[in-house]
Amino acid sequence: MAPSVELVARPSPHPALSDLLPGAAREVHGRAGLYEKAGEFPSPIEHGFPISPDAARRYASGKSFLYRTFPFWIASLIARLAAVIVPTAIGLVPGFRFAPAVCRWRMQSRIYRWYAALQRLEHEAQSAPLDPRRCDDLLHHLDRIEATVMRISVPPAFADLLYDLRGHLVAVRERLLAQRTASARAETAPR
Repeated sequence: MAPSVELVARPSPHPALSDLLPGAAREVHGRAGLYEKAGEFPSPIEHGFPISPDAARRYASGKSFLYRTFPFWIASLIARLAAVIVPTAIGLVPGFRFAPAVCRWRMQSRIYRWYAALQRLEHEAQSAPLDPRRCDDLLHHLDRIEATVMRISVPPAFADLLYDLRGHLVAVRERLLAQRTASARAETAPR
């Protein structure tokens, strides 16, 4: 004979077992006997072994909602899915906040990087007096930039940036053509 009987498991039982084992033990051994009252076994009394947190929760509040409502396999599946989905969703919420900013940055960078090429070309055109041949080379380079810019596809919300870039390309082209015309006149003018 023993003063009490304990239901003992390994140190890390699956949480679902903490819900199932006390219920099964109560079903099988919960009737009144010679030395115990009905429903006395199993009980949350610690003697030689500590009670796991899952078992303590089970004794304090009964079966969890999932295990009361659904069959064991469905409740276990939902609990596992919740254990994966909830932390993932919590991690993704900040990502959804930053997604529009990242999208806006990507669209703007697709357009703004061509401004750097356009500025280099314009600086090269203004750095020294140009001969007509050098103007033609710069115009050819400008044509390549413009052909690439024309292939850029952006959402309508960013169309204003793209059209601004196209307008700046036209302005630089007009300046280069004016410089080419001026330098051609200067070469053909009598000295």
